[in-house]
Amino acid sequence: MNKLGLIIVSVILALIQTGCAEQTTWMSLNSSNPRIIWEVKPQADLENITGEQISTPEFKMSDYVKGVVPGTVFTAYVEAGIVPVPNYADNIYKVDETFYNRPFWYRTEFELPSSYSEGKRVWLHFDNTNRFADFYFNGEKISGTKTSTSHSALPSGDSSKYSPTYI
Repeated sequence: MNKLGLIIVSVILALIQTGCAEQTTWMSLNSSNPRIIWEVKPQADLENITGEQISTPEFKMSDYVKGVVPGTVFTAYVEAGIVPVPNYADNIYKVDETFYNRPFWYRTEFELPSSYSEGKRVWLHFDNTNRFADFYFNGEKISGTKTSTSHSALPSGDSSKYSPTYI
């Protein structure tokens, strides 16, 4: 490739990269973000309540454990002081594994950054989902199956139809 071709390709790549960077807003939903509180509760404790119901703004999850994300349910229970620290004495041998080897609900609410404008799509990206996961977004199932561990999900359609608070 000659020198002029290389310059043209470089300019095009720079323009593409600049355009993509301007369209991407990143926001952490990890529990290290002080505005995010994850609520964790065993699915069995919420009998006959669906993911569609849990993921609506009106839903209130009582008696939840504050979740640790990224982390496991067991980590959340240890951090909350409900079970003893497993690295001390013989505490690890006292853990009831059957309690943690079942489905749990994780729930949080968040507001989009002020840089969001109506009509933009919102990408939700989940790293390291443990086992299987179904994802719900403001009352709508957006991803997940019994055999997948989906790591990212996109609300179907235009996300501007949702309220400013996302669940």
